[in-house]
Amino acid sequence: MIRRLSHSRPDGSTTRVGVTRRSPFMGMEEVLRQWWWMSVTQPWVVMLTMITNHLALTTLLMHQRLCGKP
Repeated sequence: MIRRLSHSRPDGSTTRVGVTRRSPFMGMEEVLRQWWWMSVTQPWVVMLTMITNHLALTTLLMHQRLCGKP
């Protein structure tokens, strides 16, 4: 009886005599990581955009009012 050894890699895949298989959970982990990153960064970007637009508009409107333009 010949036994073939399988080796686990850090990324969750297993190698067995030249064949590499990935764990089905590895794909889900990548999806969750991307979802988490977007859920954290997207509100931050939206907030920065709103603040920048607000500052730009108030500066522009204030300048027009100071110059006597309606």
